[in-house]
This record gives sequence, C-alpha cells and structure tokens, in this order.
Amino acid sequence: SEGTCGKYDFAALTVFAGDDATARRKILDTFLQEIKAQSDELNRAKLCRDGAAASRVAHKWQPIFAMLKITDMLPLLSQIEAAGGEEWPDGQTELLERLLACADEIRDAVESILIKEE
Repeated sequence: SEGTCGKYDFAALTVFAGDDATARRKILDTFLQEIKAQSDELNRAKLCRDGAAASRVAHKWQPIFAMLKITDMLPLLSQIEAAGGEEWPDGQTELLERLLACADEIRDAVESILIKEE
C-alpha cells in the first residue's frame, strides 16, 4: 500500500518460516505486538517531549525499517535517534507524527495479511 512510508516488503521478516504458514503467522503476530507497543511508547514520548524515549524507539526501528525496505524513513529515524536526550528540537513533534503514521500503516498491512491468512 502506498502511503506516508511507501511500500514495504515483509519477505525478509518471514523468510525463516519458509513454507510453514503457522510459523509465518507467529512471526507476523509477534512483530505486530512489538510495533504496537513501540508505537505507544513513541506516542508517549511525543506527548511528554521525552527525547531519550523517542531516541530509543528510533534506534530499535532502524534495522526493522531497513529490513522492510522503508528507506525513505531511515534519515528521519537517524535524526530522531541523534536528537537523543537533548532539548526537544524544533520540528521533532512533526517528525514523530510522520513516523507514527508510517508505523500505523505497517500495522494495518500486517493485520490485513494475518486476516487474509486465517
């Protein structure tokens, strides 16, 4: 689905499952729970202007977004991570909102895959 973060490719995420549909569902389900929890954490960071928390999530998401080939979000993740525990930079809230919108799209994509495969 084309959206704020372009197309994603879940193949790298589920490659270890091979043809095992149950294993594939389990990987996607775990991934879904993690991205939901991290989105919540990022939302709290945005509301509390907690740069350290935002930086932690951005750090965790870099390899995941790279694996999903969401390359347009990687510079944004680096920027959020680099801001770290400093003063809340100008534009940081907007960056987090873009990132959260992207995470929502990823979540929706995973949920629709899981529904289709039921």
